[in-house]
Amino acid sequence: MHKGARRLSQVNSLHTASVKRYSESDDALTPNALAVRAAVWNWKQDSETHSTVRNKRALRIRGALQFLVGSIVATVLAWIGFLLWAGIVIGITATIFVLSMVSPTYSYSGIDKLFNLLGRGIGQLMSYVLLVPVYVLVMTPLGFVLRHKSSDRLGTRLMADNTTYWESTETRKTDYERQF
Repeated sequence: MHKGARRLSQVNSLHTASVKRYSESDDALTPNALAVRAAVWNWKQDSETHSTVRNKRALRIRGALQFLVGSIVATVLAWIGFLLWAGIVIGITATIFVLSMVSPTYSYSGIDKLFNLLGRGIGQLMSYVLLVPVYVLVMTPLGFVLRHKSSDRLGTRLMADNTTYWESTETRKTDYERQF
């Protein structure tokens, strides 16, 4: 069989397969376009498959890391003497680990979203609980002390006896060859 005839038969067999694969979405394409499309790489289908696999792998790794951190926390709690809390933490951690290994895209992703929402809420609460008192009790008194102290490091205070705020550059020695 001639090389061109063999290639034509391959294209025809691909055409038949492509008509079956793309008949729902590609009714407007010609048979030749369908044959070419079947012969080339279907990047959309492959990327969806690979992204799902990568997503599952990432969720499994995340679940394993959460298990590791939870185990460390439970060990510290048990070492301190809080055995009940250590048991609770290790139980929750083990459940999350098993779900992340068995069903990463369904059960574990739901629990992960729940914990992300809980963490975001706790972070917002802690920002108000911690940052507001630190600002009021530390930064405000520090600002008052520095303002009433006579130092003005940036030179922003207005002086009544100054006619100009120009700083002479004649008194500065600069070596342009060695700036730093």
